[in-house]
Amino acid sequence: MDAVGHPYRGASALVGDRLVRVLAVRERPDVPVENRTAGKVIFVDGGRPVVVCGEGLLRIDRLVDDATGEALPPLARFRTRFG
Repeated sequence: MDAVGHPYRGASALVGDRLVRVLAVRERPDVPVENRTAGKVIFVDGGRPVVVCGEGLLRIDRLVDDATGEALPPLARFRTRFG
């Protein structure tokens, strides 16, 4: 996605109280979602969280801590929300 690559710093989000940067994503086929709340992790694909968007789904392929730049492992909790 263009918005997460150079020259931009990547999309930012809060995971809990931690500010993170989304540096790589991949579009996934949309599925019907009863309560379509953007930022909700709906399932895991290849060990990566798939997040509900206003329209469509995105798999988060690369996520880093904004303060340190440290790559974050796959989410420890399935019930995570990107705010």
